[in-house]
Amino acid sequence: MKTLVIWDLDGTLTESRPWIEASYRHAAESMGLRPLRGRELDSAFCGDLFSNVKRLYGLEGEQAMEFARRYRSYYAENCFDKVELFVGIRWALEALRARGADQAVATMKPEGPANDLLKRLGVADHFVMIAGTDFEGKRTKCQMIRDCMKCGDYGNVLMVGDCPSDRKAAEQAGVRFVAAAFGYGYPIDRCVKDGIDYIESPMDILRYL
Repeated sequence: MKTLVIWDLDGTLTESRPWIEASYRHAAESMGLRPLRGRELDSAFCGDLFSNVKRLYGLEGEQAMEFARRYRSYYAENCFDKVELFVGIRWALEALRARGADQAVATMKPEGPANDLLKRLGVADHFVMIAGTDFEGKRTKCQMIRDCMKCGDYGNVLMVGDCPSDRKAAEQAGVRFVAAAFGYGYPIDRCVKDGIDYIESPMDILRYL
């Protein structure tokens, strides 16, 4: 039975929280918006950029697009080369490959930048597909998961992510969800409380094959 492991990117493969936070701060300040604090800031690390901007600032349409442009420009110029893989991810990717599992990425980061980042990190060749959203944020993670599943005849598909939005997308696509408890949105105590499968470190993913 062929296995496909679909990874989220930010907060699952990569430790990018400081740079996401910095990019939100820059975009907000440059548009005269209040900075995010506390739980508001925490909530900005999950889900897609446009939904977050609407929920947190009430921005839609051209204003939301302008926020996204400023966020992405700052991230590309100041943060792109600082993002690193979580400790243990490289080993986990190699171990899954050695076990014969296919791997893919589904991320709410635009597809081009996601590909560029994984190439810079030297792991892009581990994935049969790197699926990201479009620059307008219209492509959903559920659609990405289903596109990744078309890469082969898989009898076992796992979506590994760190946020409730990842779990929801996996459920919509009809695949098993495993929480990355080392990420941003699913600490171990919440996983245990809600009965969610989880990995405490990237290497733990092997037990779900």
